[in-house]
Amino acid sequence: MKRVRLSFLFMTFCAQRYSDVRNLKRRDLIINSEGSVDWNLFQLKGSRSQKIVVPLLPAAIELLDQLKFREMRPDDFVIPIGCNQWMNRAIKKMCKDVGIDTPTTVVKIVGGTRTEKSVPKYKLISCHTSRRSFVSISLKRKLNSEYLSSITGHSSVKTMRLYLGLNQEAKREALIEAWSNEKK
Repeated sequence: MKRVRLSFLFMTFCAQRYSDVRNLKRRDLIINSEGSVDWNLFQLKGSRSQKIVVPLLPAAIELLDQLKFREMRPDDFVIPIGCNQWMNRAIKKMCKDVGIDTPTTVVKIVGGTRTEKSVPKYKLISCHTSRRSFVSISLKRKLNSEYLSSITGHSSVKTMRLYLGLNQEAKREALIEAWSNEKK
């Protein structure tokens, strides 16, 4: 479970897809003169490759240091991660074990028929949740959306926002702030 936790946290701190994290090699990590680390990532977009330079947060660098990435050979894989299905099952188990079990309503509409069911929240958490969490938290902390889309590799801010959905708490705060600034 330690490996699952480390991998999930790293994915949360860098906002990249499971497949990109799994394929991260030591040669892709560039240590800058001031000690910061950039990840030169080549994302596959259809039939073409797109280079994204991901500046890593200090928390992500700490996780990499736990793995002793600085001592690795250039072709070594950095993150000890299992297959996607195994990771998703392990993440669900980890979340269940720590009590992330708030009942959550899942609504599906198929052929005009609406169905609802309540499931514990841990059943909805997966590798991709880390990416969504990074985007949500970054927007809430007011990271410029252009920077954010360049880090995540989304082709446009509009695409990223559709993918994200809106955080209820951030929506509430924005509404209250907008209406509290009304001139009297």
